Parts: sequence; structure tokens; C-alpha cells
Amino acid sequence: MPTAAEGLRLHKTLGRLDALAFVITAVVVLDTVGAVAVGGAQAFLWLALMGLLFLIPSALITAELGAALPHEGGHYVWTSRAFGRTAGGFSSLLYWVESPIWIGGSLAITALAVVDRFFFGVAGRATLIGACAFVALTIGLALLPMRLARFVPIVGAVSRVAVLGGFTLAISVYAIRNGLHGVGEMTDVSPSFAVFAAVVPVLLYNYLGFDVPATAAGEMRNPQRDLPRAMLYGGLWTFVLYALPVAAVLLVLPAGAVTSLHGFIDAIDAVFATFGGHVAADGTTHLTGAGLVLGDLCAAGLVLVLLTSGATWLMGSVRSQAVACLDGAGPPALGGLTRRGTPRRLVLVSGAIAMALAVGAYVASNSDADRYFTAALSLAIATVALSYVGVFAALPRLRRTHPHIDRPYRIPGGTAGAYAASGLALAWTLGSLALLLWPPDLPSAFAGERVAFELTQVIPLTLLVLVGAAFAARGRRSASHSRLAHVPGGTA
Repeated sequence: MPTAAEGLRLHKTLGRLDALAFVITAVVVLDTVGAVAVGGAQAFLWLALMGLLFLIPSALITAELGAALPHEGGHYVWTSRAFGRTAGGFSSLLYWVESPIWIGGSLAITALAVVDRFFFGVAGRATLIGACAFVALTIGLALLPMRLARFVPIVGAVSRVAVLGGFTLAISVYAIRNGLHGVGEMTDVSPSFAVFAAVVPVLLYNYLGFDVPATAAGEMRNPQRDLPRAMLYGGLWTFVLYALPVAAVLLVLPAGAVTSLHGFIDAIDAVFATFGGHVAADGTTHLTGAGLVLGDLCAAGLVLVLLTSGATWLMGSVRSQAVACLDGAGPPALGGLTRRGTPRRLVLVSGAIAMALAVGAYVASNSDADRYFTAALSLAIATVALSYVGVFAALPRLRRTHPHIDRPYRIPGGTAGAYAASGLALAWTLGSLALLLWPPDLPSAFAGERVAFELTQVIPLTLLVLVGAAFAARGRRSASHSRLAHVPGGTA
């Protein structure tokens, strides 16, 4: 049966460059650099191994699915076609809700940490005000029609290359003048379960998102050609753009000085001090002259990176959820689109969720930024990882149930290659979920507070399951009246 995605009439404004920019901006998110770098040299080892054993399989899976089912809604279309409307609705709900959780959580607090360090102090209630302002800016960008919104991921991709390229050049100058504090530690790559458990879920989160441009496939001029190329080329860029900052943090900062929230920020501070500034007796860095100017430019670029990350993910996730609602897998009222194809209602609802999360996380963490960051990031990872279980399982099922679909791109290796890619992606995802929901070692911000940490994860996830059940029930009642569920035509 054709889905809602196949009946939408949308403006074809996106090309290959847009799709690649969507991948880079959605996948390369720098708020987690410190959370990876706390694992030391072992973290870099896992970054490389997961690049081989998870990033590549997940990129291959989304490339084939995007070419086979190039419809608006991407994520929802794939999972619902494979497992039915209810399963697709659950998957899409989790995929959508993760965006406001992330925007109002780790993205906002990281942006505020940058502002606090480089521009002006942010503490107490100013933290909450700043988080709400960040959310409002992100929502404003996501509300733009696609003919304008397409520049958000382009700006995001350019800003990432500029920030990381400038930072890498600065590292070279720093190394010549000051040496590298972490060279000795980088040689110690003996794996330990504690580091594995701490960094693998974060790395999984870093490597998810290749499907984001597919959520706007109906607004692409040639999705079957452009989506696979964008996803595969984006995979290479993703690994490089993550490897550079993680390695830089580990090389610049002494062992034990890296924190989840401030790791990359501290590295920027330390590196640009070589152009002007000094390190105080307590270890804090004070930038002056050229160091201050360059540091501020890099910090401003980092805030732009974070802002475009949130807006790009949101533009994709609301489109997936809008198609789900229009297809009868959720309240039809939430699937409303403007004449330019923008899911305005869902974007505004996302803003309300992100604002509520920012307030709730602030109160629950007693304005402790590290606790706020840790709880919000863990919840965002768990939510989006759950949503991808359906995507990774969809590939082999669709190979069996829909062999007639035209697949301009296929994973190499035939059926065995498809099952291998799906198996690897699912194994890493399910393993990371287990480590997230019951970490062997609690994050330092929740040391000795197992119950408090678990409540920050279990309560929101339980609420999401209940909302998903309500959406499914509402969708079943409205499925026969779905405005677009039975539109003739389509390729399926």
C-alpha cells in the first residue's frame, strides 16, 4: 500500500551538495568530543574500530534504503514498510523526540559553556535563560521553508571544516612551540571494559544520522542518485572530522585533565594561548592579543556548529514524524504542512519539548552543568539508538518482502553483505543501549547515585513508550481516514 510520503506534493529544491551538507552537519556533532576524549588513547582506538565496524555498515544500510525508497519521511517510510505502521510510528516518534531532548540538553549546555568561557559569564538562572534562547534560535531556523533552510546544513558543513581546520593548524603551531602533553598517553591503547562501556555509546551516537537527508527525499531533485553518494562520501568526512578533534584533545591536554563537557573547550583555550596568553598557577588559561581574537573566532564557530547541528537534525526528524502522522501512525493534526512543505506544528511542539526539558534538567541537576549535560546526553543517545533498531533491521526484511523494488544502489556482497551490515549495526546498537541503561560505572557527575541516574533515563523513556502507545492507538482509529495514506501511485 502506498504511504503518505508518496502522495505529498513538494518543491524539489535539494541537490547532491545539499544532501552531503545534511549528512556532515547532522552526523558531525562536536558537543560529544570531550565525552569521547575522557577515555584517553583507548577512546581513539574504539573510534577507529567503530568507524570500520559500525560507521561503514550503517552508511551502507541507509544508502541502499534511501535509494530503494526515496520518499519524504525516510526513517518512517523504511520502518513502516518493513514492519508495519505501528512499528514505524514508534520508531519515528523516538527519532523525532530525540531532537528536542538533544537541543534542550547537551547541545544547549555545551553552547553555554563556550559562551561562558570565551565571551561572558553564564551561571545560575542565566544558564536557563541562555538554554531557552538557544532553543528558540534553533526552532527559528527549522521553521524556514526548505528553499531557505537548505543553507543551514551548508553553513554548518562549512563551519565544521573551518573550525576543525583552523584548530588543527593551531595544534601544529602549539606542538612546535610547546610540545604535546599527551604523546605518552596516546601510546597506551590497551583496552579496558570501563573505557569501552563509557565511550562506545557516545561513539555510536556520533556515527548515527546518515539517513537525515532521506527524510527530505521528496524535496530532492534526484534522491536515488544523490542519497547513496552523499551517505557514503559523508561517512569518510565524518571519520576525519571526528578523529581530528579527539586526537587533538588527547595530545594537548594532560591525562586526567579532560572532562566530558569541557574537553574540547579546554583544548581550544590551551592551543590558542600559544598565539597570545598565559596559563595561571591554578591551570586556567587567559588569552590575550592574537590568541584572544583567534580563540573567540573559533569559539563563535563552535557555537554555530552546535546551532546548525540541532536545526538540521530537527528539520529531518519533524519531516519523518509529519509523514507518520499523515499516514495514520500518529495524530493527524501534528502532520500539518505549510504550502512550502514545512511541518510547522511539529517544529513548534519540538520547541516546547526542548524548553520543558531545559527547565526540567536545570531543576533536577540543581543548576549543575555537568549533571545536566550527562543526564541529557545519555537520554538523547538511548532514545535515538532505540529508533535505529528498526532501520537497521529493515534492510534484510525489505530484501525478502519487497524484492521487486528498484535498488539503484545495493550493499556489496549480495544477501550475505546485507545481513552482515545489518547484524553489525544491530549488535553495536543493542550493546550500547544495554551499557546506557545500566552503566557498569556511573558517570562522574552521578558518582554514588545509581537511583538518581537511572530515574533520569527510565522515567522519560517510559513516558515515551506511553506516548508511542497513544499515538499508535490514535493512528489506528484515523488510519482509514488518513488524508494521504491511500493516494494512488508510488514505486512500492
